[in-house]
Amino acid sequence: MARDAIHNQVKNALIRDGWTITDDPYTLT
Repeated sequence: MARDAIHNQVKNALIRDGWTITDDPYTLT
């Protein structure tokens, strides 16, 4: 599923940027 691939890329980019992911899956609207 394309959404999962994009979701993981975005999540990993945010983590590399120093973000803490507290809500996964987080819905972007």
